[in-house]
Amino acid sequence: MNLQGVQEQTLGSYFSRFAWIPIPLLLIAILVLRAEHLHIAYNYPKLLLLLNIVFSTLISFFITYLIARSFLERRNLGMLMVGCGVLIWGLSALVGVGAALIKSANHQFDVNSSITIHNSCVWLSGFCHLTGVILSMRRRTVHKPVFVLAAAYTFSLCITGFTVFLTLTGKTPVFFIQGQGGTIIRQIVLGSAVAMFALTAVLLRETNDRPLSPFSKWYSLALWLIAVGLFGIMIQTIHSSLLGWTGRFAQMLSGVYMLIAVIASLRESGGSISLQEALRESAQRLRLVLKASAMGTFEVDLATGRTRWNDTEYELLGIRPDAIPSNPESFFKFVHPEDLKTLQAQWQEAVRTGNFDTEFRIIRGDGEVRWLAGKGQFFSDKDHTARFMGVNFDITERKQAEEKYRELIETSNSIIMKADKNLNITFMNEFGLKFFGYTWEELIGRNVIGTTIPVKDEADNDLAAMAHAILSQPEKYKTNVHQNMRKNGKLVWVSWTNKVKYDNDRNVIEILSIGNDITELKKAEAALLESENLANNQAAQLQATLDAAPAMIWTALDKDCNVIVGNRTAYEFSRVPEPENLSKSLTEATEKLAHYRLFKDGRELKPDDMPIQKVARTGMELRDYTLDFMFDTGDVRTLLGNIRPVLDLKGNTTGAVAVFIDITERRKREEELKQTTEELKRSNKDLEAFAYVASHDLREPLRAISGFIGLLGMKYGDKLDEKGKGYINFASEGVMRMDGLLSCLLEYSRIHTRGGVQEPTEVKTAFDAAIANLNASIKEAKAVITCDELPIVRADSRQLSQLFQNLIHNAVKFRNSKKPKVHIGCKKQEDSWLFSVKDNGIGIEQKDYDRIFKIFQRIHTDKQYPGHGIGLSICRKIVERHGGQIWVESENGKGTTFYFTLNALDEINNSLKAF
Repeated sequence: MNLQGVQEQTLGSYFSRFAWIPIPLLLIAILVLRAEHLHIAYNYPKLLLLLNIVFSTLISFFITYLIARSFLERRNLGMLMVGCGVLIWGLSALVGVGAALIKSANHQFDVNSSITIHNSCVWLSGFCHLTGVILSMRRRTVHKPVFVLAAAYTFSLCITGFTVFLTLTGKTPVFFIQGQGGTIIRQIVLGSAVAMFALTAVLLRETNDRPLSPFSKWYSLALWLIAVGLFGIMIQTIHSSLLGWTGRFAQMLSGVYMLIAVIASLRESGGSISLQEALRESAQRLRLVLKASAMGTFEVDLATGRTRWNDTEYELLGIRPDAIPSNPESFFKFVHPEDLKTLQAQWQEAVRTGNFDTEFRIIRGDGEVRWLAGKGQFFSDKDHTARFMGVNFDITERKQAEEKYRELIETSNSIIMKADKNLNITFMNEFGLKFFGYTWEELIGRNVIGTTIPVKDEADNDLAAMAHAILSQPEKYKTNVHQNMRKNGKLVWVSWTNKVKYDNDRNVIEILSIGNDITELKKAEAALLESENLANNQAAQLQATLDAAPAMIWTALDKDCNVIVGNRTAYEFSRVPEPENLSKSLTEATEKLAHYRLFKDGRELKPDDMPIQKVARTGMELRDYTLDFMFDTGDVRTLLGNIRPVLDLKGNTTGAVAVFIDITERRKREEELKQTTEELKRSNKDLEAFAYVASHDLREPLRAISGFIGLLGMKYGDKLDEKGKGYINFASEGVMRMDGLLSCLLEYSRIHTRGGVQEPTEVKTAFDAAIANLNASIKEAKAVITCDELPIVRADSRQLSQLFQNLIHNAVKFRNSKKPKVHIGCKKQEDSWLFSVKDNGIGIEQKDYDRIFKIFQRIHTDKQYPGHGIGLSICRKIVERHGGQIWVESENGKGTTFYFTLNALDEINNSLKAF
């Protein structure tokens, strides 16, 4: 064909403006002819064959050749699929009629064979067209284009030939019955073909540039004509009717449009083949449309560095379009510093590989930090210009939602874990880590087998094989229950819900599992099963247990207590043979029990006042009830016990059970202990008084000794040699240390003897007083003292201040080369306050934890750290006087923390009664 012979006005603006008109006209004509039900057939198979060859086969073969050339240059797999569709379309017109003529006997045309072959090939052509456009959007390329081209076109010829073979040998179902129309199978095949051609036309036209390229416009119109023509053929009932010929005319006209599309494309590209270029640009536009709306787009010419941004890209950055030049370097200035190096590396990798897919943060022009997602691909134009096109869009809300989801996972009371295809753990939430007893570092990367899943469970089931089966049979193991293993080796039961994730090729990526601990449920199930198995023996076991109990157990079998029975111990204690009725509520029973009477607080109880009768009558439980049994021998035994009502399912009282123990001997021992305790209290007071008097009175002669030593040094100092002077110094230091020890002993004794009233006290006031007393030593050591917000407690304010002073003084005193840092913390407990005094000093070895609280016990020499070894003893004495506890936690060389508790303001500790 002479391309110059085609006038530009014909192919250009004038004719193309009205090229769509035949489509609705032909569609209307088809609908009108279908409504008229014309039953005249115009059977001219040879003419039909000739027209098909001219308008369909030859044009299609020419287009197939051009597409082959384009594929060898561009290697686009989608373009090749379109070529296969065009080839099969051309063959369908030829073999549909030709094969039917060959099969016809005595030159009688075989209508069903012609229609079956044609319709089947048309369906294959529509499928190839639609697949080709979709693959073009994904820019799939191949590495051996000549081989792939030959294989694809050969396969197209073979499948067409195979269709002809099946039809001519009678292996295909009936497609058309003359006078009745198409069968169901034919209507499905042809209807789906109409839909595929129409959808291909829409994708090709609506996702292309505006204005449309000549190829996109004319070829999409050709596809619409094919769809209209096939629709006319589909609804005909008489083959070769006027309706059928109208449909065939639409298909032949589509061949003309295809030819115009190719010629127009060749003219526009100056002789080069731009057929693949048009589909590729459509794919680019469709990809951007399908990703999202309101996206920032960028396009970079990799050869020149020229970059184009749309307005949305500037809006994402929070700047005006004229504020900065549009290039990667300008964009990088807005990237968050923590993400900049990573993004730059990803950009360089994208330029190399052709794919860009990442998420990063930016700092907008107004200072707001936002999350963006970037996606892009490498493209090559028809002139081999390398371009990189992509989009950026805001994902801040999604990131915030992910963060909330992450928080939900971390705070969930279920085990949430992920593992890769090899069952190596890649994630576990905080609850799961605590449940299994691992830290993140200990667990992540380890295989679940032998870590959280034992190789076999207690029933010898192969759990390792089960774990692998979850990946290979995910439908079977969507949920499963099995034993798991904690770090300490303990087996627990967990109910799991599993979700296996795959990549695009259906290869396993990872497994997500959510588990709930059902150990207690399993225990309950086991207990229920056990109770069912032991139901027959329960009564006998209960009676044996009651008889073996060392306590007296009486059971009232009715609300009126007319019948009371007991266990063996109760009968032995009551001195009544089994199984006599032990109720005193009946006269005949009371006569048998006349050998003992019951007393409460010295008053004899009548039958209705007895505890088991009272509980059965009122339904109120009695606890810690004491009762005296007086036998006619004069022996008195004291009992202590609890009595509870027996209720039916409706909550009505049906009897009572009383359990008592003989506490006669215990009462005697308690009285003896009480007397001993009183004697001990008096002894302690005497000892404290003695310590006070001793320490006070001993200081008087000690002062005299100190004075005489001083006089001796003054009067005879110049007559003594160095050794003598040393003796005097040693004696003086010994007196001073003795005086210090006596002072400490006096102070220690005064904690109880001269303690103040314990009343509501602001801890902060006591703390400030201690800091004021230690001001000089704190400044000398340059120590930093901090504290939490301190509460009000019930305490002796002076002793509380002394407690803080001693602990802070030790923290400052026992320091290393670091600047001392001391922090006083507090935390509310159920009925008390827990205080802590934490320092960064030299620390205490664990073996010395108890020793440091003993009076005059020291763990350092006087040369290392001077002192008397009584400060912490005083602290413990003060805390114990206030009804609290004190202890220490430390690590040698890493600081020390002293803990002590004090009663809360609204609590009264019973231990204060002794003071």
